[in-house]
Amino acid sequence: MRFASIVKKKKNATICGIACASFSCMAILSACGDNITTENITQVTLPGMEIASDVSALPDCDSASNGTQVWVKSEATSFVCADNEWFRVKSDAPEYSCGTETLADGSGVKIVCEGDSVGVLLNGSQGKTGANGKNASTSCSAKRIDGTSFIQISCEKDTLIFDLERYPEESSSSEILSSSFEPESSSSEIESSSSEPESSSSEIESSSSEMEISSSSELPPSSSSEPESSSSEPESSSSEESSSSFDEEAIQTSLDSMSGFSQKGPFVMGSNVRLYELTDGRTLKQTNGNFMGVINSNDGFFRISARNLVSQYALLVANGYYKNEVTGETTTEDLTLFALTDVSARSKANVNLLTHLEYDRVYYLVTHNKVRFKDAKRRARAEIMQAFHIDTTGIGESEDLSVFGDSKGNAALLAISVMLQGRRSIAELTELLAAFSLDLEKDGTIGDSLAMAIADGAITLLPKLPRIRANVEGWNLGDVPEFESIVKKFVGETYGVGTCSAENDDEKKLLQNFQSVFDGNYLICEDEIWRIKVRDPKTEMYYNLAFIGSQIWTAEDYAVADVENPGQVKYTMKWQEAVDPAGDHCEVPYWCGNIQCDFSGSVQGVCPDGWHVPSWDDWLQQLAYIWPDVMDTYDPNIHFSVPFSVNAPLLSTEGWTTRLGKGTDEYGFSIKPRYTALNGDQYVIYWSSTIMDDIYSCSAENSKDVVTRQFHFGDYAVDDMGYESSVYSAEYYLRCIKD
Repeated sequence: MRFASIVKKKKNATICGIACASFSCMAILSACGDNITTENITQVTLPGMEIASDVSALPDCDSASNGTQVWVKSEATSFVCADNEWFRVKSDAPEYSCGTETLADGSGVKIVCEGDSVGVLLNGSQGKTGANGKNASTSCSAKRIDGTSFIQISCEKDTLIFDLERYPEESSSSEILSSSFEPESSSSEIESSSSEPESSSSEIESSSSEMEISSSSELPPSSSSEPESSSSEPESSSSEESSSSFDEEAIQTSLDSMSGFSQKGPFVMGSNVRLYELTDGRTLKQTNGNFMGVINSNDGFFRISARNLVSQYALLVANGYYKNEVTGETTTEDLTLFALTDVSARSKANVNLLTHLEYDRVYYLVTHNKVRFKDAKRRARAEIMQAFHIDTTGIGESEDLSVFGDSKGNAALLAISVMLQGRRSIAELTELLAAFSLDLEKDGTIGDSLAMAIADGAITLLPKLPRIRANVEGWNLGDVPEFESIVKKFVGETYGVGTCSAENDDEKKLLQNFQSVFDGNYLICEDEIWRIKVRDPKTEMYYNLAFIGSQIWTAEDYAVADVENPGQVKYTMKWQEAVDPAGDHCEVPYWCGNIQCDFSGSVQGVCPDGWHVPSWDDWLQQLAYIWPDVMDTYDPNIHFSVPFSVNAPLLSTEGWTTRLGKGTDEYGFSIKPRYTALNGDQYVIYWSSTIMDDIYSCSAENSKDVVTRQFHFGDYAVDDMGYESSVYSAEYYLRCIKD
């Protein structure tokens, strides 16, 4: 991407800057003057339109390059990439309507063509105000020269011509090309720096005529590197020139207010949004100007009152609590999201996960690769979509997207938001967002390990997608787009197993990827979603999984071979069958007594490789996740009770008939009642691997009990921790937990 050189300039006033966004070119013209016959022009590589010699040389058109324009020299027109095809853009250029606006300090005027600031016309040399000043040109026009690739900008007697086809090969900002011209001037019009100007208001003070086009965001060279003709300037001219150099990206922008929606899920009332003005679109540096607004409704809507900004570029920062799509609840920790935007053509901009993820990438492209802000935003958005296997066709700018509304872009945003949230805490989500942004920043891609981590979280959500939709619909804030297919596609593409549909129902695929936490487990297509299952090689049975906090459990009661009925399995087992199926680690007394085992740490027992029989600490951690106050109640020396409402998320929606309530099965753990007491109580008991000193029932010396997890519900009783003394004979149920 290269910049076409300036080919000629007629002299009168001082044109100290030019930037023609409409023509895909940018430049800085500085150190201008009026009474020297040599013009120095630096040709540089700048972000802009790509050049191809002919149509056959056009690059690949894919989703990542959607919206890209390339100038084809042989056709004398540009082509745009859309829907994976190149389309010719109408080549007839319109006449551009240009005008001027007086600068705030009265030192000159800004040239504005079709709403774009393309340059500044100052009333003096070196960026200084002329002695009589305030009389710059006020009439400008821009047009294409017939039959050529030249664009001519004219302001009264001042003319600047751009060649849109003349793109030099790689050249540095230090390379100087020279040409000469005869200025249109007379002794009555232009005075040298050694004499005082006439009193006429039409005169313009000047001392040198050097123009320089620079690609970097640094200030132009100091006067020490200028031609000898400028040696008569006072020593202070260097600093004045630097401080007044024109930044082609900055357009002073009047902004009465900025409004939009802050969404992860929607940020809630009381959250705040700040707008920080940026100096320009090449450095994206913050000024001292910022404005704050407060979200005063639970849909995330904000409005910020603002004033004139130094440029059209701004940074929006939202911070606060938000509605979590996965849980449906409002978070108890706050989250911060960013959005970079160009406010010259908008007064509304949303802050969301997509604007946040593209922030570091856009900053890098603009400040390091010198990509235009608009192109950097487009490229970053396409790269993020590509990371999630989403076609960018028909997806608008990230600031225009919302998690509500029936559009492809909104569906993509909601899907990404759901996948990144997963079952993560706010701290874990913040860490993931930072890792994603850092990975994407320099090359526009994310690594396989990060993609796999997102997929590992996303696949656990597939059975919950109907519940997630119900959560978002329950907020009554707008139509919920069809996001589910995007989540399903990402899982299938990342794991390399393709689509799960009715056509391949019950298809099983072994996952072999060391970067996945599910490496060695099976993906099984059921009900048109892929499910992760663990396989027991002894019984050839597959088990669904439940994800509770950081724990992964089997979501079904574990089965063992029934030795009394060959070829069959049973779901209840003695404790030693569960923890020591080979019988070589434990001695278990017939009745009560001293249970002796030689294992330490986690106990695999009958569970498959990589899994173990849960200890009481495992069960307690599960309970603490759904009931953080459990430790205020827990006493290891006594039975303790937990309200039915706390256990409900672990219980199946079927089978429980207690008047205390019904199970909600929020985590897919699906605990079902297995026994009914004489008084009508319903209960089920699960083994742990933990042995404790006997408390109640056994009088034998050094007697031990095994701790059990009980789900026991009647009209009143709720017992959750039990002790089993009859370890030799009692048979209960088992769930396995992943190491």
